[in-house]
Amino acid sequence: MNRWSRWIINSLILFHFGAIGLSYATNWRRSTVQDRILVWLQPYLIGGNWYQEMLPIEWISDANSNKSVRVSVQTDATPNQWQAVLDTSVNSASRAKIDRFLHPLVEFAKSEDTEGLTRILKSLVEHIESEPTANTTRILKIRLEKVSQMELESNAVSILYEASLARFPKGEFGFVTDIESHRSVRAVESAGSSP
Repeated sequence: MNRWSRWIINSLILFHFGAIGLSYATNWRRSTVQDRILVWLQPYLIGGNWYQEMLPIEWISDANSNKSVRVSVQTDATPNQWQAVLDTSVNSASRAKIDRFLHPLVEFAKSEDTEGLTRILKSLVEHIESEPTANTTRILKIRLEKVSQMELESNAVSILYEASLARFPKGEFGFVTDIESHRSVRAVESAGSSP
């Protein structure tokens, strides 16, 4: 083998393992430079099935990771009962998909990003209400809960987000976030004010 062919083979090997190493490294802490390089490398990595996208470390090592997460709804058919529509504690073939769907919701709730949260929940509500088995059932309220085994036994849940659905004439809907009692204040009418 001559010097040039050896140099080309070494460069390709270095490129290959560098790309795989970057794919793993971006799961720890990702910078904008790493993002740009990964976008450029994705056809190569995904094509060879070498792209590694893992759950964030803080989600895995979270002290509350033993808690299950679920989305519950109240419908017009059962207005006083909460019914889980997505639950990570259910052992099924689609559990990994449910985990991947609910993880961003938990992150949005933690960072109080209600816009991102309501966009995902809106698509979920549209999907549930459009299913043939729904029988024109309408969702009245929706909430995101984190539940431990101990809380399940005591029938208590940690509510991360709760909202009522406001319906509009053209079939559209929006979310009205429920305000916690410790954040609300009683309205006081001023005695000396005039209209």
